[in-house]
Amino acid sequence: MISLNEASGLRGRLKVCDGNLSLLREKLATDPDSYAEEFNEQFEHFQRLLKLLELQPVLHSSSIDTVVQLCNFLSLTAPYYPEKASLLGSLVLHMLSSSGANVDQLGSELRCALCKCVVRLAMARLLDLHKVVTLFFDLLRCADKTLRKFILGALIHFIRRCTKKRRMKRGGAKRRPKMAMVRQQNSQKLRQTLFGMLTDERTVCARVAQLALICAYRRHYWRNANIANALAECVFHQVQRIQISAMRFFLGSQRDEKPNEDGQNSSDDEMEGGEEGSRKETKSLKEVMQKFRHAKKTRKRKKNLDQAKKVIVTAQHKKEEKRRPKDMKQCNMEAINAIYDPQSFVDRLFSTLEGRQRNEKYAIRLLQIALCARVIGVHQLQTLGFYSYLHRYIRPKQKEVTRILLYAAQACHPLVPSDVIEQLIRVVAQNFVSDRNTPEAITVGLNTIREIYKGCPEAATEEMVRDLAAYKKTHNKNVSLAAHALIMLFRTINPKLLHHKDRGRPEKATDENNEMDVDKDDDDELSEAGKATSNCEESSADENESDNEQHGHGGLPRLSDIEHFYGKFRRQTKEERMDQVKEGRPGKEAYGRPIRGPHVGRTNRELAKRKPVQMIRQKVRGRNRQRSFRDRQKSLRAYLLRQQGKKVK
Repeated sequence: MISLNEASGLRGRLKVCDGNLSLLREKLATDPDSYAEEFNEQFEHFQRLLKLLELQPVLHSSSIDTVVQLCNFLSLTAPYYPEKASLLGSLVLHMLSSSGANVDQLGSELRCALCKCVVRLAMARLLDLHKVVTLFFDLLRCADKTLRKFILGALIHFIRRCTKKRRMKRGGAKRRPKMAMVRQQNSQKLRQTLFGMLTDERTVCARVAQLALICAYRRHYWRNANIANALAECVFHQVQRIQISAMRFFLGSQRDEKPNEDGQNSSDDEMEGGEEGSRKETKSLKEVMQKFRHAKKTRKRKKNLDQAKKVIVTAQHKKEEKRRPKDMKQCNMEAINAIYDPQSFVDRLFSTLEGRQRNEKYAIRLLQIALCARVIGVHQLQTLGFYSYLHRYIRPKQKEVTRILLYAAQACHPLVPSDVIEQLIRVVAQNFVSDRNTPEAITVGLNTIREIYKGCPEAATEEMVRDLAAYKKTHNKNVSLAAHALIMLFRTINPKLLHHKDRGRPEKATDENNEMDVDKDDDDELSEAGKATSNCEESSADENESDNEQHGHGGLPRLSDIEHFYGKFRRQTKEERMDQVKEGRPGKEAYGRPIRGPHVGRTNRELAKRKPVQMIRQKVRGRNRQRSFRDRQKSLRAYLLRQQGKKVK
């Protein structure tokens, strides 16, 4: 006979088993031994469902939901029973492998659930990580977008777990060396697998392996020279998509070529947004549009709508930028510096650029030119054919010509022969800096020549520099300021090339050197010469450091240096002017005599407004007497018409 208490406990267990798997999971976590029978029942039920899936891969949606729920439950509770966990792992691996059921016919939800089960068992060290990774790369043959996205995230998670140093408990100090060794071995195997998949014939496998390595490098999981060189080989891959992602990894996004103005203008934006931003950020764009749609259309409301749109969009962009990691898409100077043989890399890339196909897109060609220029400028390489190759693209009507001019300036460095740079500067001057071109083209050309001379000052000739400096007399402000910037550069680099009146005043140091006594010993002269050279080296080093800080990309010029225009200042609004006035008011000293008395400082008109009617009545009568006869006739006629109840025109 079963007692009443035993019967009630058994009834509660059956309720837990039949209905709520999440409640059973909580009970298992507290006491695994007591609920071993219930776990075995669910496990046997899952085995039967897997056999049914092998015979019939396409199931009803209700049965698929039960399989997904059981798979999640068993993957979370199997670590409490190691024997069952190993059996579960082998069953799921067999199900997903090619020897099991037809994986292509399984549903997307079911495939993802089985893969999640495999990941959880691998994280609990109940499955071999190498087997799991090879299985995932085999599963990429399925045309399932969600599954491929999940596999990429799982690979990144594996890399993170292999490289992350976890804190151990007090009793786990003895296990620390062993766990570190296991993590290192898993990391090495995973790296070798991903390197092998980069050269795989299947495009999807190579693409996923490349994305995993890029993400691992950017997030500082694997940041070494091996990863950078493996990704450098992807630049020469047969698939264009893999080429583009590899080149963008080294170059960064196009925003990085422009200066980081967010940090400079953040305080200004906060001051300008002020109360408007705090009011309108709470409302969504949909609410603002709906409110405008159902209201009367006026100019003021339309203007307010446009302002609200701008505030909401800028707030959304700022939130997105805050969510992103800071170094996600920055130019990878560290990766460019880590290339083993940059000269052979650039030669291979330039040979592919020269032997390009006719149907190749211009955007891909532009990325190849940019990467060539960046590597040449960073490593100061000798690829002389690259400069003559750029001549065909340096034209004002060329698409994205400012970027090509930027790449030409980035590829110039002091080790390039001066005749090659002179030829490049002549091409820029003939096509851009001439009277037949627009002022914008002349400005861009002068800025480009200035950046080229900054990288290679030995290529400057007296004739060219003086011809370019003559544009300072142009009436256009952008052209004259660009010419002045070129003059200021040569005042510091080599003032002898400038005209005498453009050299500016000599510095005090040169005057003192001219007034030095000539009757000194040779030893003193040698010591002073040594000091002078050391001072010059220090000053040049300081200038280089300041240039690196201004330019970024390791001292290479930016796109803003080429497209630098001096536009008109934006007029302040009334609110901005009032805020500026209020900022200057606190602590301001009042000059002159203070205004005392109730009627001091008022005009006669203001005083007349406060006077009673009896005081002003006589003055108004006198004003009426001074009117002409015609005015009095008109006013009388209007008075009579109003008395009759007629309208007055």
